[in-house]
Amino acid sequence: MKKLFRNTLATFIAFLFVLSSCVIPVGMLAAEDADATKGDFVSCSISLGTDITVNYKVRISDSLVRLDADGNTANVSVKFTFTGVNTRESEVKGTKLKDSKGNAVADMYLFRFTGVNPQCMGDVLSAQLVIDGTADAKAKDMTVKDYCMELIKGSTDAHLINLVKDLLVYGREAQKYVGYRTDKLVVDNDFAGTTFDALKSDSKYHAKNTLETTKFKSGALYFDNTNKLMFRFVTDSIENLKVTINDKEVTPVADGDTYVVMTDSIAATGFDDIYTVKLILNDETVSTLECSVKAYVYQMQNSSKMRAFANATYAYGLSAKRYVSGTFDEDSIVLSFGALSDVHFDKNNFPDATEKLKNAVNQLTKKASLNGGKLDAITIVGDFTNISGSVELKEFKSVYESVVPAGVKTLLVTGNHETAYGDTHNLNDFKKLFGDKYFGTGIDTADTNLDIGVRDIIVNGYHFLMLEPTTYNTSNNSCPYNPKAIEWLDNMLKKLTEENPEQYVFVCTHPMIENTCYGSDLYKSGDTTWTTRDLTPTLEKYPQVVTFSGHLHFPINDNRSIMQGNFTSLGCGSVRYMAIENGNYINSNGTVPTDAYDISSGLLVQVDKNGNTRITRMFFSEDDTFDSPWELSYPNAQKTHLEKYSLEARKNANTAPELGEIKLTFGDVKNYGAAATVVFDAAKDDEFAHHYNVTVKNKDTGATISNKNILSDFYHHAKRSDMKKEYTLSIGTLKSGTYSITVTAYDSWGAKAEKTVDYKVTINSDTAGLPTPYVNFEFTDGKITDKMGNVDITNSGATVGATDVKFGGKTNKLGALTVPAGKYVVCKFNKLNTADEFRNWAEGCFTVEAFYVNSKNSGVQGVVCGTQNGGWGLAENAGKPYFITGGNNAGGYYNKKNSTQTGAYATKVSSTTELVHVVGIYDMANKKSYIYVNGVKNDEINIASSFIVGEGKTFNYFCLGDDITKDLVGGDFKTQGMTMVDAKIYDDALTPEQIAKAYAIAENLFATGNDSGEYSTGAGTATCEKVGGTPETPDTPDTPETPEAPEGLYADIDIVDGKVVDKYGNLKLTVDGVGEGNRPTIGTEEITYGDKTKTLPTIKITGKNQFVAAEFDKFADAAAFQNFVKENKGLSFEVLYQNNVDTKNVIALFCSTNTIGKNKGGFGLALNAKGIPYALTSVDGANYQTATAATATTGVTHLVGTITDEGIVTLYVNGVQAAQTTAKGSFLCTPGTTSNQSYEFFKTFFIGGDPSLTSNIDFPMANGSFMDVKVYSKALTGTEVETAYKNAQNLFN
Repeated sequence: MKKLFRNTLATFIAFLFVLSSCVIPVGMLAAEDADATKGDFVSCSISLGTDITVNYKVRISDSLVRLDADGNTANVSVKFTFTGVNTRESEVKGTKLKDSKGNAVADMYLFRFTGVNPQCMGDVLSAQLVIDGTADAKAKDMTVKDYCMELIKGSTDAHLINLVKDLLVYGREAQKYVGYRTDKLVVDNDFAGTTFDALKSDSKYHAKNTLETTKFKSGALYFDNTNKLMFRFVTDSIENLKVTINDKEVTPVADGDTYVVMTDSIAATGFDDIYTVKLILNDETVSTLECSVKAYVYQMQNSSKMRAFANATYAYGLSAKRYVSGTFDEDSIVLSFGALSDVHFDKNNFPDATEKLKNAVNQLTKKASLNGGKLDAITIVGDFTNISGSVELKEFKSVYESVVPAGVKTLLVTGNHETAYGDTHNLNDFKKLFGDKYFGTGIDTADTNLDIGVRDIIVNGYHFLMLEPTTYNTSNNSCPYNPKAIEWLDNMLKKLTEENPEQYVFVCTHPMIENTCYGSDLYKSGDTTWTTRDLTPTLEKYPQVVTFSGHLHFPINDNRSIMQGNFTSLGCGSVRYMAIENGNYINSNGTVPTDAYDISSGLLVQVDKNGNTRITRMFFSEDDTFDSPWELSYPNAQKTHLEKYSLEARKNANTAPELGEIKLTFGDVKNYGAAATVVFDAAKDDEFAHHYNVTVKNKDTGATISNKNILSDFYHHAKRSDMKKEYTLSIGTLKSGTYSITVTAYDSWGAKAEKTVDYKVTINSDTAGLPTPYVNFEFTDGKITDKMGNVDITNSGATVGATDVKFGGKTNKLGALTVPAGKYVVCKFNKLNTADEFRNWAEGCFTVEAFYVNSKNSGVQGVVCGTQNGGWGLAENAGKPYFITGGNNAGGYYNKKNSTQTGAYATKVSSTTELVHVVGIYDMANKKSYIYVNGVKNDEINIASSFIVGEGKTFNYFCLGDDITKDLVGGDFKTQGMTMVDAKIYDDALTPEQIAKAYAIAENLFATGNDSGEYSTGAGTATCEKVGGTPETPDTPDTPETPEAPEGLYADIDIVDGKVVDKYGNLKLTVDGVGEGNRPTIGTEEITYGDKTKTLPTIKITGKNQFVAAEFDKFADAAAFQNFVKENKGLSFEVLYQNNVDTKNVIALFCSTNTIGKNKGGFGLALNAKGIPYALTSVDGANYQTATAATATTGVTHLVGTITDEGIVTLYVNGVQAAQTTAKGSFLCTPGTTSNQSYEFFKTFFIGGDPSLTSNIDFPMANGSFMDVKVYSKALTGTEVETAYKNAQNLFN
């Protein structure tokens, strides 16, 4: 008779699943002498089956392995040594590793060590690979405990983390119960697992006996190699007795004067399952016992010895059940639906939308049908049409119905393009247009109320609540809803979640819920008709809510497009085209990337029988899917289903990017230097690098040569491995000098990596001759040709022939292009085939030359022109020639001279009868654009450091006699009649001397009909040598540690070795200014205060537009900065300064303020036009709040400005409170994304000015010095300000 040993514990799980979300790094398993081994340990994982099993993946060449008849490795094994109180050794054969489809993986084998009892999770396991009897690679020792701890640290799966914690607690209680190594518990007694509600009396087992001689004595939990229920009974008639468990006959075993039967191994997920045991004597049931693991645990609640262990056992079982049932089961899908947005169907104006709609529906249908499934519904959360005219809506319906399978429900809710464009419609209107199949009794429940803009639709038992805003044109910074609709939403969610607390409810509305998914936090201080906060107070009460929204068009393969807080929110992408934040990216026109129309995306959402949800991100453009699906476990009362995709969890798990090599290369040597290109390796990241900043500075002058943001191509690839491996960026034309190149990579979660290299550049230019034209038009023999072959030409109604033209009072007959009114010539650069290629070409400098006459001088007329929200062109405005180029030097898409003049303009109107010679120069080397008329310079303007190419596919197109349209034809700025005798484009910025030569050639052309001239070969040399930068391996011993700031003091700006630094490393400081060499002086000077003169380190402003930029670089976005102020209950600025000029205008001392539309934000210290100090800020719900002193100050002055978390601003002058505001509200950062210099507004303050949205700098100091600048992470009290003032005075002692 087998004895039952209660202390030989094993695991309680009879199902198998692998804890694969945490694999111990390969380095922990590396061979001790890897170079000398034939095999190596690749990874380790743990399986929980009938016991704990440790799995080792081993890489060894298939040619070295022999398999036996059972498929085991005949000549390769792993020798395991398991050391605890005792040592157990075993040698195990391996099996071929197979992938998820059952295919063998080349050169990979699996070896398993089984039988780890729970009390032994702290014991050490060693693994030695043996090949043909010879020891080979050895894995580093491990314990199950260490593996579990790594998994807890590295996973974001709440169910998995809870399971592992409960496994460890179960192991600890097993140690204590059997007395195994209790001095070395696997986790200490403070380590907590999950808890469960107290079990009720109905959990107790039930026995029914009819005979005293044959009856059950007990039911208990049996602990051995597996977990079973054991039932003990007595009988005096064993020969005539049959015993069944759940109607299956079992054989009893004698144990003393009783008999025992046992269940099979019980899965942890089956701890609640009831087992019915019957004693059947002579075919009559004489005793019945019902029992479960749960019942046994209930019985042990009053046992001091067993209670803790029993509870740990059951908690472990519950966690296992949650983990298994919380894992998506693709074989048990009960609901599949597509979630789409922003189709913008418009058959006539956007023909691509038709195919994109068809592709989306077809691919959703195909994907949902895998494994025998089907598509149940498609929800389109707004903007399914572009302009909701009745014809357009009928065409949308016709195209959609041609591809959507029968039986698929279609769930529509309106967007702004339905309600605010064309023939505006609401849900009631669409019911009339689409009928009952889409609206009303054919699909909606009785709870739908279209009058208030709400719908309730049930698909396969799941509710979809659809809501439309009342308007998108609002002044309250949020898309509003009918109050009755919000009340309806609350009532519906309350009812549905009470009925089914573990079932999701899907809420669909067009605007994104503010402060949830990617993009929904970008418009707080600006135009927030893109998002809504009206629904949030209702939604956050119900953790079962999953919202689906669109409107923003943001990329869904950025993992911020799912976000969990008090509920789950999803962005649906866009079927028509993608958009992005306005990050001043050179490869994006504002919020629209240059390849935005290549991206079509949406979601396939599937729910399994347990309520778990899988969201597959569909990349319709490539008939593929983005990355791995998002998976949500079913909602539970503990809200652990909301942890996996929370912002905090993913930020904490995120790792920063890593940068590689940075190179500087050169193209042609030009008049002002050589065309330079930065080439850098794509950053490595655990997800991807979202964007980069590349800053190039002249180290000799301190001038910023180029500061550009580049959006990475993450959104364009289904697989991250297909992203660019290298980025190439034109930085314009460099002159001789030493330059620092800094590349900063940012990931989606705000983490960044920065690397700097220095290069010494030597340029030898040849400017003697006129450069050979890149494009040289010729108008002869009835044809328009480019002598250089660099443009393709399409003539739309213009003619070529000998034509009488006038110039200088004379008339001559020349070969000419005649463009009648409404006609044009389309040209395309045939060697510049991408937007990046064209941008790089343009930033290498170029010149446009035209010799022409317009017959009329009214309106805008294109001459040589290719503009479309960017681009370039020579044109006339009311007869005045002008040259326009793409660039954001003052807001918008084009370089401006001032708020009223875009482009460089001629000084007077051109003749309508005589030819005029016009030359436009784009000179990136000197950041200027010029226009010359008849050889004389008429105007120049500053240009931005980045060229903005024409939108969409227009970037390499232009017109003669018109301007290019989005459809790649003429029509935007039609000529009213133009005659042109010559036009050229140079890939260089012509010098004044060269322009004189070009004009002379034009004069000769008119006189002789010959435009030949002597052109330079462009000879010259450019070399560069790497001379320094960020060390490849940081020399940490020589790097002084940054001290920790005292409590309340955030930053202390100081001068060290001629550099401006923050003692505590919280501010990034840049000495900057407008114009080459125009920078503050950083050094020392004599400052007089009262009767004392002292030499002090200073930031000295010696001319307008000089400043030091102070960036609060620790904050990823405006919300983080604002939250910092809120959490610390305020912010304070302190400056000790001297203004050396009479104040006639406002002077910003330490400021960052801005206004976009009605939205204001920022904080700062300044002087008004009378020299009176003031502090100002903007708070939510109010205009700028200004605390202004009573009188002006002169000489050295000490100012402190504070703002509390309530928005109250206080100004202190020389230690005394001078003014205080009364309005209250939340502090708002400066609105806007970036200024001209690419500083991010929300975190950038200027010392000596104010960052500007429309110019380089606002309210600049002209002459003055700063002796001390500090920032405090609190609102200083009056007493603290007095102390700060005394400390400032002590600088002169």
